[in-house]
Amino acid sequence: PILAPPDPSSGGLPEGPLDFPPPAEPSNPAPESAPQQGDAPSEGATPESAVPLPTGEPSYTGVAGFPGANQHPIDLVDDFVRGISWWEKNNRPCTMLILGVADASNQRSAKLGCDLYQGKDANVRLDGPDHLIGRLEVCNNKKSNRRLKGIRVVGDRVNPDGSTEFIPTADSDEHPNCATWSRSVLCPVGEYATGLVVHANDATNTVEEITGLQLICRRAAQ
Repeated sequence: PILAPPDPSSGGLPEGPLDFPPPAEPSNPAPESAPQQGDAPSEGATPESAVPLPTGEPSYTGVAGFPGANQHPIDLVDDFVRGISWWEKNNRPCTMLILGVADASNQRSAKLGCDLYQGKDANVRLDGPDHLIGRLEVCNNKKSNRRLKGIRVVGDRVNPDGSTEFIPTADSDEHPNCATWSRSVLCPVGEYATGLVVHANDATNTVEEITGLQLICRRAAQ
């Protein structure tokens, strides 16, 4: 069964040397208590670009694109999604990768018959670490296999205190044969994507082809 979407009444986001002598000591050094340019923030300080972490139980949007017989959840859980990459093998979309905001090395993937970084790739990523994905559309081909060929993501700016500024930013990418864009699916208000549910159908005994995506959403801690 398809993972249940949230109640629509909850709403969503709106539509590499030279050897130099050491520098001379300053004649009037600043007091030790005064921070110097380039100093690291004091312990416990929050950088202006910091964003809150996810909290609470997940919710699920509807399916953008077409539901598949096979469903593969990939969820960062403790980080929001900043970017999505996917690969094709013989025109079949068969690997999906998500990257985290707080830690770009935090990754999850669904490899459904082709390997990461092999074959044709496409990528979407929001500018800046303070924009979080809350809306998704996908593009499918016009054939009966309904292969996923494009992804578009939209997000708003989220402040360190968890409040949202409705300053949307978007990105999209596609493979050849993108024909029809789906309706948008949206996380509930105050929630953003921590993962995806990848929908796919069997293409051969060893390869599945992706047909649709759901967002896995969690609330931004305040």
